[in-house]
Amino acid sequence: MIKYITIIIILFIVAPVNAVTWYPPNGANPQFVFLGDSSTEGYPYAIDSIYTYPYQFCHTVSSCTFLNKGVYGETSNNIWSRWTADVINHSPRYVVIMMGGNDIINGPPNTKSVFLAIYAGMLDSAQANNIIAVVVTIAPCTYMSDVQSTNIDDWNASLQSLVGTYANAVWVDNRTALGKFRSGGTAGNLWDIKTEYNSGDNIHFNATGYLAFAQAVYDTLSISGFIVNNLPSSFSGVLSGGTFR
Repeated sequence: MIKYITIIIILFIVAPVNAVTWYPPNGANPQFVFLGDSSTEGYPYAIDSIYTYPYQFCHTVSSCTFLNKGVYGETSNNIWSRWTADVINHSPRYVVIMMGGNDIINGPPNTKSVFLAIYAGMLDSAQANNIIAVVVTIAPCTYMSDVQSTNIDDWNASLQSLVGTYANAVWVDNRTALGKFRSGGTAGNLWDIKTEYNSGDNIHFNATGYLAFAQAVYDTLSISGFIVNNLPSSFSGVLSGGTFR
C-alpha cells in the first residue's frame, strides 16, 4: 500500500502544467477560444491566472466557457500550425485572435504578406466552420523601435481592410485603450504602452492593462451585432487573487 501511495504522489509532482485552461472546468465545447502569443497567454502571469485578458473577459459574461491558447514567443506561422487542433477541433462560437508582434520583432521570414495570408486562411476556415472571428490589432509595444512601430501601424491597417471583407469577422482596435503617444514618432501615434498598464518589460501588460484589454474586446463585441450569449450591459473585471509567475 505504501508503494502505491508513493507512486501516485511522485506522478502528481512531476506532471507538467496543462496549458489548456477552462472556466468553468472541462465540459462541452467552449464558447470562446482565445488564440495568440504571450499577451493572450497572459505573461507575466500564469496562464490560469485571473489576471489574463481571456479570464477578465469571461468573468463578465455569465456562464462563459473559454480556452486560453496563447503561447509565449510564437509567430503567426507557429500559431497557424495549431489552428485546427486549438480552434476547429473545439468548435467554439467565437475565436479571438491577436498575433503579429513576434513576427515584427523577429523579422524575415515573418513578412507582412505571410502574416496577411495566414490571417486570410484563418478567416476562411472560421467562416467555413460557422465561427465568429474576433480579430484584435497588434497591440502597442514600447519595446519596438520607431521603424518597427511604423510597421505595426501598416500591418494593422492592411489587416483591418482584410477583416472588413468577411461577414463573420469583428475588428477590435485596442490601441486607444492601451497605447500612448511616443515623442518623435508619427503624428497621433499610439506606439507605447500606457505607463499605468506596462508590466515593466515594455512588451506585456500588467493586471490593470489586461483588464483594459478585456474591456476593449467586450465593448467592441457589445456593439458589433454579433450577440454574445448572456452579455451583460456593463463590464466588470476582477483584480485580486491572481497568480504571478
